[in-house]
Amino acid sequence: MTRKKALAAIKVAGAQGDQQAFLRLYVEHRISYAVAKQAYAEGARFARFVAERGNAASLEPDHA
Repeated sequence: MTRKKALAAIKVAGAQGDQQAFLRLYVEHRISYAVAKQAYAEGARFARFVAERGNAASLEPDHA
């Protein structure tokens, strides 16, 4: 797995809140902790954005 793919997988782990996958990817691919932690945080931030967007959409009236 390339470094780019490993960071993408860490972002997915962040979006899913999967700390075990984060740690495994971080250790197996020898990525710096700061970079891995940043990728995890970006994934978590994206998951919050999607959740909030979904909540806001459910509050909008239907225009059917």
